[in-house]
Amino acid sequence: MGGNKMEKIGEKLKELVAKAEILFYPGKFRDVYFSLNRRLTSTAGRAFIAEGRMEFSEILYKQNVEAFLEDTVPHELAHIIAYRVYGSHGHDASWKKVMMALGYEPTRCHSYEVQKRSSAKSYTYVCQCEGKTHNVSAQRQAWINKGKNYKCIACGTVIRLDK
Repeated sequence: MGGNKMEKIGEKLKELVAKAEILFYPGKFRDVYFSLNRRLTSTAGRAFIAEGRMEFSEILYKQNVEAFLEDTVPHELAHIIAYRVYGSHGHDASWKKVMMALGYEPTRCHSYEVQKRSSAKSYTYVCQCEGKTHNVSAQRQAWINKGKNYKCIACGTVIRLDK
């Protein structure tokens, strides 16, 4: 990927870090860095908060440059700032506070169009909602097999494999 694209993200981060150091703590965010990842296809970005590192989807960035710079980059940096300032993990009140202080809407998920793998196997799960099913990806199925639980947003019960 050309340096110009990397430069745009770098410039945006530099601008956000300068603002964060005025708002929160001088010198505390200068060591953050990022990389682009071609394997991220549906996740726009992720923050490794303890390392001060962000990883962005090269594919989604190429397809949504302006929105990416205005949504995804601030979103991931806000995770690192919230962690360093408040000890925050996730999309909690501290993260939302940081997003708003930086001047952005604290939205949890992106709305970029993503290419879904049509051949990907999915599993049907059920909850206690009458007639409702949940399609679960093979990756999520593997996590469930390792003991992770997922709950239905509507009824709050743990989803179970439909046999």
